[in-house]
Amino acid sequence: MTSLYLCYQSITEPLTQTQVIAYLEGLTKAGYGMVLLTFEPHTLSRQEAATHRERLAKKGITWYWLPYHKRPTAPATAWDIASGIALGLRLIRRHGVRLLHARGHVPGVMALALKRLTGARFLFDIRGYMAEEYVDAGSWPADGLLFRVTKRAERALVAAADGCVVLTRPALNMLAEWYPVQSQGKPVERIPTCVDLRRIDAPLRREPGLAPERGAPVMVYVGKLGGWYMSEEMCAFAAAAVEVEPTLRWHVYTQSDPVLLRPHVAAYGLDQRTTIGRVAPEDLGRELAKASASLSFIRPSLSKRASSPTKVGEYLAAGLPVVSNSGIGDVDELLTRSDAAGGKPVGALVREFSAGAYRSAAARLRTLMDDPTAPARCRAVAEAELDLERVGWARYRRLYARLAG
Repeated sequence: MTSLYLCYQSITEPLTQTQVIAYLEGLTKAGYGMVLLTFEPHTLSRQEAATHRERLAKKGITWYWLPYHKRPTAPATAWDIASGIALGLRLIRRHGVRLLHARGHVPGVMALALKRLTGARFLFDIRGYMAEEYVDAGSWPADGLLFRVTKRAERALVAAADGCVVLTRPALNMLAEWYPVQSQGKPVERIPTCVDLRRIDAPLRREPGLAPERGAPVMVYVGKLGGWYMSEEMCAFAAAAVEVEPTLRWHVYTQSDPVLLRPHVAAYGLDQRTTIGRVAPEDLGRELAKASASLSFIRPSLSKRASSPTKVGEYLAAGLPVVSNSGIGDVDELLTRSDAAGGKPVGALVREFSAGAYRSAAARLRTLMDDPTAPARCRAVAEAELDLERVGWARYRRLYARLAG
């Protein structure tokens, strides 16, 4: 069976590399034909396109792209949907596509039209609940026109889909609660944001000299700043952690403008112990191996219950105990109750953003950093719950097999 994967983001985005191409590679290894369509915000030169196309062809993926239009928002998105449908029709005929795999709601609309035009099957890879995300971000009013239209489209997509993918257990529950009739009897897989463990070495097999020196622990943060990612609150926690462990240093690796963090770093007196920089994806594992602990604060909301943070899996794969706020996807269960860790914690949850909660979590983190068995437990949770091959590839293959029948 050949699948057309519709992805409304750029081939150059890190998530496309780690959460699209990585999964498609697993499907091609299982014998499925994969055609990938992305939308590019910047025109690619002939050489750039050729380089991407050749690299993907080596993984068994045939790649096409269309321009992404940003403004004016609604007409631009409508144009992109129409362009995607037009090219999709040609690709279905050219490659004998039998399955339309849509990553998110906008590609889902393309896939719905293509299903009706061609009869191909449709896999709705939900990723997150779009209307709730825009409301929680403050972009749309709750129950406003755009919210209602998006929820109506979402209902139609779930009804038309031959199968669905969600990221978390709460998202699975939302699907069943909101769309009991539309989802009934359909194959649905929970596939979290998985990690390629080949990129991040196990903590017990690190190169000599990489493990953090005792007495100089490093807490690491990897990811964006601002918006959903709580820069000031992370600094407040780091200050509390320094009270518990005075030698602690904080390394921040971000693609965001450091100006979003630096004023808070100064306000909390962390200037002399905080390093802000960037790290290439291929070097991430090596940098994580130098750390002792990790941090992930994401603004909690209804939509974030359906979210699976990439960074948490990367931290655990590197053997790092994680401090996270509660209420984000499956993180609470991963850090405190995972069977893979024998029921022992591999992190500390912050249940409210207060000085007392920060000090309590910092003390629990200090205990985990002193526990010589904690790195192996962290890695075991990543292997059991978030491994690209054993979890991601296996569950996508199982779903594809059902849809190919």
